[in-house]
Amino acid sequence: MPLRFEWLRNMGRLRANTIMMLGIPLQYQSDQACKAFWESLLGDGSVESVLLTKDTSKPLQGLVQEKAVAEEHLKCALATWELHGKAPETRPLVRESMFGSKVDAIGLYTRQLDDLNAKINTSREDIFQASSNVGGVNLGTGFVTFMRRSDAEIALRLQISPDVKEWVLDYPPQPMDVVWSDMSQDSRAEASRHLLGYALTAGLVVVYMPVVVFICNVAQLINMGPLQSIWASEAPSVGLTIMVDFLPTILNLIFVNCFSLYDKTQSQYKLSVWYWWMNVLYVVLITALGTNFVSFATTLSQDPLAVFSLLADTMPSCTHYYMNYIGMSAFAQWMVLTRYMQLTKFKSFSRLHDEQEAKNMAEPEDQDYYGIGPRTARWSTMMCIGIVYGTLSPPVSLLTWMLFLMIRTIYGYVFCFAETKKSDLGGIFFVRALHNMYTSLHIYMVLMVGVFCQRASSWGPVFVVCCGWAYICYSQKQFYAYKWETLPYPELMSGAEFKHKQQEVKGGSYLQPELMRSG
Repeated sequence: MPLRFEWLRNMGRLRANTIMMLGIPLQYQSDQACKAFWESLLGDGSVESVLLTKDTSKPLQGLVQEKAVAEEHLKCALATWELHGKAPETRPLVRESMFGSKVDAIGLYTRQLDDLNAKINTSREDIFQASSNVGGVNLGTGFVTFMRRSDAEIALRLQISPDVKEWVLDYPPQPMDVVWSDMSQDSRAEASRHLLGYALTAGLVVVYMPVVVFICNVAQLINMGPLQSIWASEAPSVGLTIMVDFLPTILNLIFVNCFSLYDKTQSQYKLSVWYWWMNVLYVVLITALGTNFVSFATTLSQDPLAVFSLLADTMPSCTHYYMNYIGMSAFAQWMVLTRYMQLTKFKSFSRLHDEQEAKNMAEPEDQDYYGIGPRTARWSTMMCIGIVYGTLSPPVSLLTWMLFLMIRTIYGYVFCFAETKKSDLGGIFFVRALHNMYTSLHIYMVLMVGVFCQRASSWGPVFVVCCGWAYICYSQKQFYAYKWETLPYPELMSGAEFKHKQQEVKGGSYLQPELMRSG
C-alpha cells in the first residue's frame, strides 16, 4: 500500500488533475456548461479545462480513415520507388479507377491527401462550432482537468446524483489508452449489448468442454512415428492447452463488441477476471466438472454439499495429468522468449520499411494472449494447480516451483529488454492475483475436507483443515478491508519525499485524436 500511494502521489500532472466523467446529464453536455457546473461546486477558477466526447462519426471519422489509407499507400509507393533507385522512369503507376488509365501513384496519393486535409479541417471546424450548444454533437462522457490535484481528489469522492448511472467519476487512463469508440457509444443501447455479452459468455462456458474433448480425441489419433511415446504422454493435454491459448481472444472479442470498457487497461482487467474463472472451471476442476457443465451445475444446485465428495472422488487420481500440463506450460514459456511472432512481422515489414519503422509496426505483442491480463490469469492458474494438487502429489509442488522460477527468469528479461514499455497501472493486477490466490486456497480446503472425510480414521484432520479454513476466511476479510484504490487525502497533503523515481509520460491529451489539429 505505501508503494501504491506513492505511485498515486507521483502520477503525472495531467492525469493526476483529471477525472473521467460518465453519465453526464443532458443539461451539462457542453464544455462550457460542464465547466460552470464544476466551478459552482468547487469555486471559480478551480477548473482548467473540460473536454467532452464529441460525436465525430459523420463525416470526420470516415475522412480520417481515408487519410490513413492514403498515407499508407503513399508510403508504400515512395518505398517502391526508392527500391528502384528513384529513377524518373521507375515511378510507380496505379489505376485511378477500376477501368481508368494508369497514373503516377505518388502524385495521385499526394493530391488525395491534400483534398482530404481540406475536408477534415472543414468538418473539424463544424464540430467545434456545433459543440458550443448543449447536446447535439456533445456526448455524455468526457474529462475535466482541475487546476489543483486536491480539487480533483475531492471531486472524485463527491456523490453528485442519487442515480448511480449519472456522474460516474473515476481516475482517467493514460491519454493513449482511452478507447474513444467506447466513449462515444450510445448509452441507450448499453443494456442490450451487456445482455448479449453475458449470453455469449454463458454459451462459451457450455460449449468449452466439448471442444476440448474433440481436440484431444483428434490429437490421440495422430501417429508421430519414433516420437509417438513422447506424443502419447502430451496428447491428452493438447486440447486443453490449445483452448486455454485461444480463450482470451474469444473472450476479448465478446468484451470489445458488447461492453463499454473506455480504457485498454480495463479491457485487460476484465479479461483477467473472466479468463481466470474459466481456467478454474476447465483446468483446475476439469475432472470434477466432466464434459457437461450443465450436469455439474444441476448436481450442485440439488445438493451443494456434494461438492466435497465430488472433488475428493475425482481430483486425487489426475495428478499425473497436471504434471504433463505443467510441462507443456513450461515449453510455452520458452516459446515466449523467442518472440517468434514479432520476428516474423519484423521480417515481413522490413521489405518495404526501414528497420526502425518495421520494428515499431511489429510491436506490441498480441495483447489478447500476451497482455498483462491474460498472463495474470494463466500464472494464477498454474499457482492454483500447485496449491490444490501439491498435497495430493508433492512432485506437483516441485514442478510448479520450477515453472515459476523459469517464468521469473524469462519474463524478468522480456519485460525489461525485449517488449515495449506499457502503461504503468499501479499494481491493480498484483491485487487481482492475490484475489485469485484466496480462491485457490478455498478450493484446496474444500478438496482436503472431502479427502479427509473419506480417508481419515477420525475427525481430527477434518477439524484441523476447518481451523485453517476459518483463518483463511478471516485473512481474506482483512484483505478486503484495505482501501488501496484511491489516495487518502492526508497522503496527498503529506509532502513526503518520493523513494522511487517514476517517468512521467510526455505529451498526450484527452481530446479525441480526430479533433486534434495537425501541424
